[in-house]
Amino acid sequence: MVGHDVFERDLPRALRGYEPEAVRELLAELATNYAVLLRERDDERDRASLLELELKAQAERARELAAELEQYHASEELIHETLVTAQKTASELRDAAKRSASVSLRKARSQADRIIEKAERRRTRLEAEIHALERLAAENRAEVAALLRSLLVQVTAARDSGGSRADMESRPVAEPRGQRFNPADHVRLTEPTLGMLEGASREFWEVSTSEIGQVVDHDVTSDLVDVIFEHNSGENGSQVTRLVVEAARLEGAERPPAPADASIAS
Repeated sequence: MVGHDVFERDLPRALRGYEPEAVRELLAELATNYAVLLRERDDERDRASLLELELKAQAERARELAAELEQYHASEELIHETLVTAQKTASELRDAAKRSASVSLRKARSQADRIIEKAERRRTRLEAEIHALERLAAENRAEVAALLRSLLVQVTAARDSGGSRADMESRPVAEPRGQRFNPADHVRLTEPTLGMLEGASREFWEVSTSEIGQVVDHDVTSDLVDVIFEHNSGENGSQVTRLVVEAARLEGAERPPAPADASIAS
C-alpha cells in the first residue's frame, strides 16, 4: 500500500463514528508520512548500494595494495641480495687486486735482484780482468826488459869480440833453455796466465794451471811456445784462448780423456 491508497480509500460509515473530515485529515497526514518513510527507505537503499559499491572498490584497492606491498617486499629482498652480491664481488675483486699487486711486486723485486746480481758479477769480472791486465802488463814489461837486456848483452859481446854481423848470423842457434815442445804436444801452465778469447767477444780469460792446451809451434830462437787452450764458458759454449808464452812456464801433460758419447750416456 502506498500513501495515495490510504488517502483515496473509502471507509464504511457507522452511527456515532468519528468526524469524517477529521478522519480524512488524519489519513492524509498518515499517507504523507508513509510516503516520506518510503522515500527515506529508498534513499537508504540507494546509499546502502553506493556504500556496498564503495566497499567493493575499497576491497579491490586493498587487494591491489597488498599485491603492491608483496611486490615491494620481493623487490626489497632482491635489492638486498643484489647488494650482498655486489659487496661480495667488490671484496673478491679487491682481494684479487691485492694478490695481483703482491705477485707483481715480488716479480719486480726478484727481477731487480737478478739485475743487481748480474751487475755485481759483471763488476767483479771486470775488476778481475783489470787486475789480470795489470798483472799481464807488468809481466810483459818484465819480459820486454829481460829481452832488451839479453839483446844488449849479445850486442855488447859481439862488439867486444870484434866479430861481424855475418859471423853472428853464421853462429848456430842456441838450444832452448828448457824443454823442447813439438806441435800437438799437450801442456799446462806452471802459473795462471791471462789471455784473450778468440772470436767476436774479445773478452779476457785467465787460463788456470789445471787446463790442458795443445802446442801449435815452438820457436827455439826466442824460446816462445804458441799454445791453444779450449774452454767451456757456459752460455757461450766452447771457446779458444791462444797464448804465446815462454817454454819455462810450461810443462808436459797427458792427453785429456775424450768426452763420452752423448747417445751412449743417455
